[in-house]
Amino acid sequence: MKYNKGFAPVVVLLIVLGVLAVGGVAYFAGKSSTPKVADNSNYFPTTEQNYTPPTTNNNPSQQQTPPPANNPPQQQTPPPTPTCNPSITVLSPNGGEIYHVGQTVTVKWKSCNLSASTLLGITLSESVSSGAHTTSLPVVQNTSNDGSETFVLSSTIVDYFAGPNGYPFKISVSSYGPGGVNDWSDNSFTINTNQQANCSPNDPPSIKVLSPNGGETWTRGQQATVTWTSCNVPATTQLRIDLSASVSSGAHTTSAPIIQSTPNDGSETFTVSPTMWDYFPGPVGYPFKIYIVDSCAGSGCIAPNDYSDNSFSIN
Repeated sequence: MKYNKGFAPVVVLLIVLGVLAVGGVAYFAGKSSTPKVADNSNYFPTTEQNYTPPTTNNNPSQQQTPPPANNPPQQQTPPPTPTCNPSITVLSPNGGEIYHVGQTVTVKWKSCNLSASTLLGITLSESVSSGAHTTSLPVVQNTSNDGSETFVLSSTIVDYFAGPNGYPFKISVSSYGPGGVNDWSDNSFTINTNQQANCSPNDPPSIKVLSPNGGETWTRGQQATVTWTSCNVPATTQLRIDLSASVSSGAHTTSAPIIQSTPNDGSETFTVSPTMWDYFPGPVGYPFKIYIVDSCAGSGCIAPNDYSDNSFSIN
């Protein structure tokens, strides 16, 4: 009986070891049969693991600007090559114009390769028949190169020149400094001291007798003076002065030239010939008028003219 009591614990121990052995084999068999999870860098843990995914910045002002494309730098266009040397060309007055004392003269020009800040001077010069300019007077100094400038043709300017009334003139426009350039009017223009002050460039040519203009008395053998003004008649124009008998009706029955040809300078003095009266019929003191006319001839002659407004007498 002692034997049986010692054998029982051994049996129990063997049974426990058997159970443990079977359980261990089953455990390792199950572990080896479970598939492994592949390594995935894009794998994110579940929320149960307290993982916070990264946020996206949707604010355009805080987004980084992508680097510029690797484009080659744009080439700059070179400045244009000058097409002309520095120069000035006078546009007006450029020939044929007629000005009078007190009138505003507008000088116009164009330039090439001169900046607008270039300072220019304008000179008025006498132009003689040979083309030389014997006397010159600056009329505008230090004007900008903007293509136009005006000045008043004062009596002081006209009196500076020694030539007769109507002497031909030219304008010169010049730049200052070394290498300065200039240009003259291509042709001459006229300055008339006797031109009517209210004459505009678009008015037709005309002549106006000033004296004798009515009520005067000439005496034979003495000197008399005829004066007149004109509008747009060049001072170089040759005029004829006639003495005409004036009847009561205003008609002029007989005329005699007393001056065949004189420049349009506004005045002419002559001697009243003792025989002048003999040319006219009628009694002494017959009413007369002065008649002035452009002495031109031909189909293109404009021939402006004028009579005294009223009669005068010759004794």
